[in-house]
Parts: sequence; C-alpha cells; structure tokens
Amino acid sequence: MTEEIKDITIEGHKKFGPDLYMRTWELMEKENRTPDENDEMIQCAHASLYHWTHLKGHIDDEKWRNAFAIGHSQISYAYLEVGNAERALYHAQRCLEYFEKYGAGGFPDAYGYDNLAKAYDLAGETEKRDEATRKAIEAGNKIEDENFRNSFFEELSTVGGYEEVKAGM
Repeated sequence: MTEEIKDITIEGHKKFGPDLYMRTWELMEKENRTPDENDEMIQCAHASLYHWTHLKGHIDDEKWRNAFAIGHSQISYAYLEVGNAERALYHAQRCLEYFEKYGAGGFPDAYGYDNLAKAYDLAGETEKRDEATRKAIEAGNKIEDENFRNSFFEELSTVGGYEEVKAGM
C-alpha cells in the first residue's frame, strides 16, 4: 500500500468515525424511526467504532482509548432503542471492560452501568438490573460536573426499579 493510500485511509477514518457517531445519535433521537432507519442507526454505531479503532497512532492516545468504551456504549444504546436486550447487554459489558482496561477520560463508567441496567431491564432480569442500577448510581455520584451528573441521573431514572434501588441505598 502506498503512503498516499494510507493517508487517504487514515483521513477517511478520521472523518467517518465522528460523522457516523453523530449520525447514530441523530437517528436515536428521531421519533418514529422506520425499520430501515433502525438498521442504519445500528450500522452507523458499529461503523463509527470501527473507524475510531483504526486511528491508533494517528490521534491522541487518550482519545483513541476512550473510543472503545464510548463506542460500545453507543452501540448498546442503539440496540436498546430497537429492543434487542441480548446485543445491548453484550455491548454494555464490552463498554465496561474497555473502561476498566483503558479508562475513558471524561466519559464516566456510570454510562456503562446505565446501559447494563437498561439491558437487564429489557431482558426482564430484575435482580441483575437492580445491581447494575446500584453501580450506576455509585458511579454517577462521582461525576464532577453538576450538569453532566444531573443529565446522567435524568437518563438513569428511566430504568425500571430506579426509585426503589435509590431509596434502598
């Protein structure tokens, strides 16, 4: 492969990783998505992570490491949106594995536990859901930025059993 083609490939990864990440969120926020848009949302989430992971040595190391946890979190959310608990759970667990392996800068592990709690909720596994919710609350309380923390808890409060778990802590 020539250097010119490598540069084009790296530039493509730099463009498509963030673009596909943003497209995924656009589709997630859209009301009344069609089945084709659901497919596109999942494809974009996977493709975004694919592009980010090919940038080692071409972007800041911390940003590259963060991409793994953030990317799996987004993929988990996409699967939650379409009601696929098994795939959402898998990617929530991968998010937490990468968070443990690399850390994730300003991206708190609380979101991994939020994904996990929602996936268990969708799967009807209430005991595991409640344990993941407890861990999400504990991790969420460590988010330093008040607005970020409030936004996180607003999102987490949509998990079934949230109020009962919170009251029991």
